Amino acid sequence: GRNPSLDIRLCHETDMNPQVVALADHVDIAVVVSTCITHAITYGIGPHLRRNPIYPVSRGSSSIVRVLEEHASEL
Repeated sequence: GRNPSLDIRLCHETDMNPQVVALADHVDIAVVVSTCITHAITYGIGPHLRRNPIYPVSRGSSSIVRVLEEHASEL
């Protein structure tokens, strides 16, 4: 089943800014959804994360949920 105690935050930013940094500094799992891995935010958040981000195979919600569930089961 799903974990109702999860706190999920969405960030639709495309460039580094204070909101992105604040979120990145406090996440346990970062999911980066991008059409281009070389996107500035992909590299910019790296120093602010405790773990490497995970990347879904597509930007669809089922793909995002799937990669989160797979990752969570490995922890």
